[in-house]
Formats: sequence, C-alpha cells, structure tokens
Amino acid sequence: MISLAARPKQKKNRALRLLLIAVAVVLVLAYVGYQIYLIAIPSVKTQTAFPVSEYKTVDTKVYVIRQESEISGNASGVVVPAVENGSRVANGDTVAYVFADQASAENYAKSLTLKEEIARCDSFAANNAAPSDVERLDDDVDTAFLDFLKALDIGDFRAAGENSTEFNDTLTRFKIATGEQIDFTQKKAELQAQLDTLNAGIRQNSAITASGAGYYVGSTDGYEHSVDYAAAPSLTVEQVDNLLSDQNQPSQGSDGMLGKLIQNFDWYLACVVRTEEIAELQVGDSVSVALPNAVAEHIEMTVKAVNNSADGRAALILECNLMNEQLATLRLEEAQIILEEYDGLKIPSGAVRVNSENEKGVYVIKGNIALFKKIEILYSDGEYVLIDPNSENNEVKIYDQVVTEGKDISDGKIID
Repeated sequence: MISLAARPKQKKNRALRLLLIAVAVVLVLAYVGYQIYLIAIPSVKTQTAFPVSEYKTVDTKVYVIRQESEISGNASGVVVPAVENGSRVANGDTVAYVFADQASAENYAKSLTLKEEIARCDSFAANNAAPSDVERLDDDVDTAFLDFLKALDIGDFRAAGENSTEFNDTLTRFKIATGEQIDFTQKKAELQAQLDTLNAGIRQNSAITASGAGYYVGSTDGYEHSVDYAAAPSLTVEQVDNLLSDQNQPSQGSDGMLGKLIQNFDWYLACVVRTEEIAELQVGDSVSVALPNAVAEHIEMTVKAVNNSADGRAALILECNLMNEQLATLRLEEAQIILEEYDGLKIPSGAVRVNSENEKGVYVIKGNIALFKKIEILYSDGEYVLIDPNSENNEVKIYDQVVTEGKDISDGKIID
C-alpha cells in the first residue's frame, strides 16, 4: 500500500517527466525545422555557366542613303506590285499591275496564292512514287517547325510565313514517304476551279514596267532626293545631323508615284558618333550592324568614311551591297554598330574571387564540395563577365554551378 507521503513525490516526478518530454519535442521540432531550412534556403546560391554572345556596341541613329528614282505615271485604278520589294529587275520588266477596282486587285492577289498551291500539287504528284529517306524527312519536319518557331520568337513574320509553308510541304512529303495516299489530282482540280472563278472577276487596266535596271520598291517615302548619293562618303557631322533631325521633312512631290527603282547596288548608312567610340575603326574595316526595329539579322557593312569634326564627333559612313525586302524600305533607324563580339560563359561579376596566389577565379559546386576554378575574362560590362571556356588558363566548364552568394566559402569546403 502506498503511503500518503509518497504521493507528492510521484506528482513531482511526473511533472519533471512531462517537462523533459516537452523539451525533447521542442528540440526535435527545432532540428527538423533547421533541416527544412537548410533544404529550402541553401547556404550558397549558384548560377549555371551558360554560353552566350555579347557585343561591344555603339548605339546611334542612322540615315539610309540610296540612289533612287521614282516611277511616275497616270495610273487610274488600284496598283498592285508584281514583284516583292527589293527584287532585282531589268529594263522593261513588269513591276506592277493596275486594276480597275479594289475587288479586282484582291482577286489578283488571291489568284497568285492559288497558282502557288497548284504548282505545289504538281510537284507532289510528280514525286509521289519516288522513294524517299523517311528518317531524313522526319528530321526535316522537326527542323522546319523549329525554324518557324524561331522566326516567330524574333518577330520576323515574313520568314515565319515562309517557314510555315516549308513545314507543311515537308510534312506532306513525309506522309507520302510513309505510305499515306493523297489525291493531288482532285485537290488540283478544286484549286483550278477556284482560280478560274477569280480570273473571271479580274479587270486589269495596264501594267507598269521598269524604266531601267535596279531593285524595285512599291512605295516612296519622300526622302529619295534629300541627299546627293554621290556625295554620301563626304558628308560632314553637321550635314548628317540635319538629315537625322526633325527638320528634315519628306518631299510632298512623291504623292501619286507608282514606286521607285534603287539604281545602284551599293547603299550607305550615315550616323554621328563620338570619335573615341570608333577610334579603332579605319576605312575599309568590316563591321556588323544591328537594326533591331527593322531587321532580324545583323548586316555586314564596310567603313566607307570617317569624317571627324572639331567638337570630338565624327560622321561615320558605312557601305553595303546586300539588298532584300526589309533593307529596301529602310530610312531612319535605331542602330547598334558592333565593334567587338565575344563568345563565352556568362557569370555575374560578383562571383569572381581572388585566391591567395592572386589568381582570379570562381567557386564551383561539385556534389556538395566547393572548388576554386581559375578563369580568364574575355569581356566585362561591370555587371557580368564573359570567360573563355577554351583558354588553357580557364578551368570553368559549360553548365558548371558557379557560386554567386555565400559566406566563408573556401576551396574544398563541404557545403551543407
């Protein structure tokens, strides 16, 4: 039998046990919480070393100079180009048609599409029985689709339309190669019936022909005679400033013109830059130019002239003989003149450390160990650096996890 004197002692022991259990639970929860914290918020932050291209550029406004002559005439009706802007034409070639009304012009445009579809059917029918490399066609389908997506991504909708057609054509060839039966005869008959109906409703008045050889453009902008083409290489800073200013207004005499011819293969970009920005450029040097608001690809040009002024600026004249639909209609554009291009691995400048041997490098996480790797810097813009993955003095490789934030990091340290 338990005495009454022992009961207070039992109560005291029970309270102590409960207290110890509570403390143990708190410690376990704290430990679990700390482990979760370590997982959710690592002691270091890293960034993957990806390959990129960076450019040293001069940003400026440019004025496009071409040798141009307007195509004049008394066209009564709706003018529709027969060739794309920037197409090379010979003297006497038809460059546009004049239609009696808007409906005829629209029917003509639709008829061109139908003619392309009919020609495509003929091509497919001719190759229907020909053996094909199915594996290669499968790869071509993927390539065509990726090209279409890339064109959309950079906003080149003209190329996207062409790539879309190429994708559909390649997919059709793949279907034929894998045994799918497609009746091109019936499809062609349907298209021809639509074409005959459209042609019956087209009222054409006349054709416009080129008065000389050159590149055709179906519109004018009023700046065709704002500067003497022959004098372009000798333009001064003041003259280029005037071309780029709001005071340079288009001529009103261009109203009613039927398009124009670019008569010389060579054309120029004129701009004003600080002399020290282009100190390394010389006449005859090649440079790349980006026109981000107008052209998807970089344009390769040649330095035609560098005309310095007393105020530390220079009129930079660049020359090019490439021509296409986008380039044929350029005039006033925002441009980036690319002086240098660097290809390397991009990492934040804050990740760069200096070890005890005064070597520049970064810490890279391998498993859970921090390793110091030497680097060779190609280019820095203050915020990021580009390192040369091919240099003998560089140890960082593509896709390495570079430490960007972390305290007390050292070579060989285990990272929790």
